[in-house]
Formats: sequence, structure tokens, C-alpha cells
Amino acid sequence: MSKLKVNIAANIGGASVGAFTQLVCAPIYVRLLGIDAYGLVGFFLTLQASLRVLDLGLAPTLNRQLARYSVQMEKAQESRDFVRTLEVVYLLMGLIVVIAICLAAPVIADRWIKHGAIPVWEVRRAVVLMGVLVAVQWPLSLYQGGLLGLQRQVEMNVVRSVAAVFNGGGAVLVLWCFSGNILTFFVWQVLANFAYVLTMAIVLWTKLPPASRRARFDIRPLREVASFTGGMSGTAVAGVALTQMDKIILSKILPLALFGYYSLGVLIANSLQLFIGPLFN
Repeated sequence: MSKLKVNIAANIGGASVGAFTQLVCAPIYVRLLGIDAYGLVGFFLTLQASLRVLDLGLAPTLNRQLARYSVQMEKAQESRDFVRTLEVVYLLMGLIVVIAICLAAPVIADRWIKHGAIPVWEVRRAVVLMGVLVAVQWPLSLYQGGLLGLQRQVEMNVVRSVAAVFNGGGAVLVLWCFSGNILTFFVWQVLANFAYVLTMAIVLWTKLPPASRRARFDIRPLREVASFTGGMSGTAVAGVALTQMDKIILSKILPLALFGYYSLGVLIANSLQLFIGPLFN
């Protein structure tokens, strides 16, 4: 029970820092960027959440498998191989995602987003940067799932909290000092999130049990968990349909300014779920 209490406290602390940082920074973003540009931020969050269906249930699968391996010390090598295998799969999926978004950027900017006062060329470049940012963030859920499975939730939330302040506070500082431009915002997010994901990867690999050889790619363990992964993938699809469909439709219907206000409202509403995620984890 003491371990459970520590994990819950760590998760609540990490979620609180993240939610507080978002609530503080969001109105500053609107002030510095304008509500039209903040609509692009809202569109990115919708795109990011919707593409999570391509995770295919691999992150919760790693969570489950590492929880099992953690009490079977003779399987230290197998656990490291499993992480390496999913890591390679995630990197390939991230590459496919960024290529697809970059190719679709002109269509998204011209035919989907009602860009209003923002020049269409700027919207196109912003969509390309969104694709890069999605790819950079793509393995994050994998590393977080691994740390949850190892019950390293304190370490995970320390990194998460520092990253939230660094990403949000750094974006405000960059926009304030250099350029209140949406492209500047996304460039900073790409750089900050690259550092975040790299740090999370290093933490996970240092917490895995040592083994006699280096981890290697091995597809065989994935076949053993295919049914569980498929079930989690179906759950993810249902979750995206229930939580993101309104934003997907409204991103097509509404001008960016109105969608920006809607996204701001969604951010505030989601902060009320502060205690759900920590307890679930």
C-alpha cells in the first residue's frame, strides 16, 4: 500500500504541474499569437490525439509485459529485447506519420483549415511542423508505458513535470523575446519535445534490469501478445471516436478563431479530469 500511495501521489503531482502549466500558458499564447494562431495549436492537439489510434495498443502492451518481467529476473534479457523491438516499430511508424502529414499539408491547409487572417503558406508550413512534432513525440507513450510497468512512476513524473514547465515556459519566453509567430512556437515545441522524449528514453533504459548482451530486435514476443494488443487497439479507436470526433468535425466547419476559442474551452474542461489519469495509471 505504501508503494501504491507513492505512485498515486507522484501521478497527481505530475498531472497537476502539467495542467497548471497549460492553464497558465494558454492565455499567454492567445495574447502573443492571436486567437487564429491558437486555433492551429488546437488543431495540432486534435491531430495528435486522433493519430494515437495508430499506436495499435503497443504502449499498454509494454506496460503489461514489463510489469510481468519485473518479477521474473531470469527474463531480464527478454524484457530489454521487447523494449528494443517496440522502439524500432515506433520509430518506423513515426517516420510514416511525418511523411504522410508533410505530403498532405497542402490539402489540409487549403481545403480543411479555414485559415482566416493567417496566410495559407504559413498554415502549410505550420502543418508540416505539426507532422514533425507528432513524429518526435510518437515514442513518448511507449517510454511512459514502460516506466509505469516498472513502477517507476516517481521518476516518470519528475521528468514529466520538468518537461511541462520547460515546454510551456520556454515557448512563452521564445515568443516574447523573438517572434510572436506560430511557426516559432512549433519550432520550439519540436526542439523541447525532442529533449523530453530523449530524456524519457534514457530513464527507461537505465531502469531496465541488466542483461548479458545488448538488446536486439525480435518479433517473436509480439506474436504472443497479439490478442491483447488487438483488444487495446480497439479500445483506443473507440476512445478517439468518443473524445475527438467533435474537434475533428469543428476543425473543418469553424474558422480558426472560433476553433481557437473552442480549443481553449476544451483545455479548461479537461483540467477537471485531473485525478482520473493518475488513479488509472
